[in-house]
Amino acid sequence: MYDDIGHLIKIVGERLKYQADIRLKESGLTMSQFQTMFFIHTHGGAVTQKEIETHLQVSHPTVVGIISRMEKKGFLTVEVNPDDHRGRIVRTTEKSDRFRDESIRQKRQAEQELVRGFTPEEAVELRRLLHKLLDNVSGNNPDTIPAKTIRPNQTQKEEQL
Repeated sequence: MYDDIGHLIKIVGERLKYQADIRLKESGLTMSQFQTMFFIHTHGGAVTQKEIETHLQVSHPTVVGIISRMEKKGFLTVEVNPDDHRGRIVRTTEKSDRFRDESIRQKRQAEQELVRGFTPEEAVELRRLLHKLLDNVSGNNPDTIPAKTIRPNQTQKEEQL
């Protein structure tokens, strides 16, 4: 059994990604693509590419690749941001919108499986502790070494879903 917290978190993360990729295989999406689409849906169907980078906590080239593949699959469209011609606006498509309800159902099911056997109080405590841990490794805690990333602000709508 593993006792190292960092190693446990790594294993959990890898298994979550693997399970999500299996669930999403039929749709043709990866976990990162699903997270991108879900984020855009919860923000009115259109966001800037920079907002996606901040939310996913990944680099610009990584987001460009995710968006490009999703655009080729017909889930997203990309256009120049009229307010900043250097930026891009990413929008969901009808295909993505049709998948929205199923994606919400899958996300809820995955969350339920993740905390199976937990009391509601334990699930709330786990979320609180994970946020605290994320703050510690993100430089949001003054006692830690700052990291390159910060915790994205979760909207109230995302929290409800």
